[in-house]
Amino acid sequence: MKSPFEIRKLPPKAKNPWFEFINRTCKTRLGREASGHTFFGVFLKDVLVAFGGVRCNRGNWYLGLTYVRERYRGKGLQRKLIEERLKYLKLKTKTVRVGVKPGNMYSLNNIIWSGFRFEKAKEGYYVYKIEL
Repeated sequence: MKSPFEIRKLPPKAKNPWFEFINRTCKTRLGREASGHTFFGVFLKDVLVAFGGVRCNRGNWYLGLTYVRERYRGKGLQRKLIEERLKYLKLKTKTVRVGVKPGNMYSLNNIIWSGFRFEKAKEGYYVYKIEL
């Protein structure tokens, strides 16, 4: 059975009608704006139900914040976003990292399931890495 969800790479900030919601979510969850990210969205029809970003920082590529609207959690959308972003990054780099807060067990389980391995602990979060 085909999934009702569709993942799309979102347009840049200026042409992205969802950017205000994404930016507000990043400010609330991370305390910073969403600038510098390339975003992917999960849609149910034309409704954005989840998103995740990627960014390059000093030559290192990272998976950015992933957010799934509460009523759509538990449907595997975070894993699908991880897979889609890794496919995109495979054309750009061989190594990808992601930071996860220690208490975020759902995200920790999803990144480990996706093949990431613990690299180091930093203040307030863990860094995981995958070789593509």
